[in-house]
Amino acid sequence: MKLDLSINRGMTINSGNYNSIKPNVSIIIKDVDIDKVKQVYEKISNVADSIFALEFIKLYDEMDTIKNNGLKNYREILENAVDVINKELSTFSEKDLE
Repeated sequence: MKLDLSINRGMTINSGNYNSIKPNVSIIIKDVDIDKVKQVYEKISNVADSIFALEFIKLYDEMDTIKNNGLKNYREILENAVDVINKELSTFSEKDLE
């Protein structure tokens, strides 16, 4: 028997002055043998924890950038980077997951 295993990590972290960040990570592993669920869960759980930590750092840095530049300026920074963002998104493919 096989099943799909889903692991999620999420948290809302209040940094004061009504500011918060919400890192969130979800991993789904499909067709896991029922006999291997415990081993797969332990490995994937550790991976989810690691990705969650990286996501927290990234979001914290983004919040810092917003605080230092102001929300309006931050939006303008992102708007000016739309071409770079779109190029990055267009280069992603399933081969990147192999």
